[in-house]
Amino acid sequence: MAPCRSQTPAAADLDMAERRVELQWKRHICEELKLRDRVQRAAFEEIILQCETPYKLMRARAERAREQSGRESKRAEREGEQESRAGGRAREQSGRESKRAAGGRAAEGEQESRAGGRAREQSGRESKRAEREGEQESRAGGRAREQSGRESKRAEREGEQESRAGGRAREQSGRESKRAEREGEQESRAGGRAREQSGRESKRAEREGEQESRAGGRAREQKEGVSRGRA
Repeated sequence: MAPCRSQTPAAADLDMAERRVELQWKRHICEELKLRDRVQRAAFEEIILQCETPYKLMRARAERAREQSGRESKRAEREGEQESRAGGRAREQSGRESKRAAGGRAAEGEQESRAGGRAREQSGRESKRAEREGEQESRAGGRAREQSGRESKRAEREGEQESRAGGRAREQSGRESKRAEREGEQESRAGGRAREQSGRESKRAEREGEQESRAGGRAREQKEGVSRGRA
């Protein structure tokens, strides 16, 4: 009679298959968690870039507007100075002409002086208008920066909410993984109990076979005794 083994080949194959399934399940969970982390990181980076780009564009536009206003103001001031100098030269020329002559030439000098004064007044009005436009553009740039700041804060809050949601999802996945592990352990224990039950049944069958073999031997011995008695 063959010796009793602790584990049959079928039970060993079943144990190995359970271990392979458990390892594949754990590997699948790890890959899903890594993929979710990569997707969330890419989404957060895209949100941050989308929030920073409008703010940079608006800040650049406001800076260009201030530079343009400053250039226009300086140009208006230079034009006013040039016109003032031209008016001064005209007045000097008029004075010299008035000294050299009288009558109509003095009137012409006054007209030129008035024209120079009007030109200075026009230049002053343009300079003030350019300053007002620069102030308006600066205020618009400030409002744009405030709007961009509010949008950036809102995006940060949304990112925090999504991060919390991702954390809860990871916790849920962890709980599911632990539950799957517990189920796998329970199934493994059930398989172990099944293997033990099979081993006990195998030993019981062997014992019954031995008992039947002994009973057959005793029956053969009795038959031989009876046949000898008859002889």
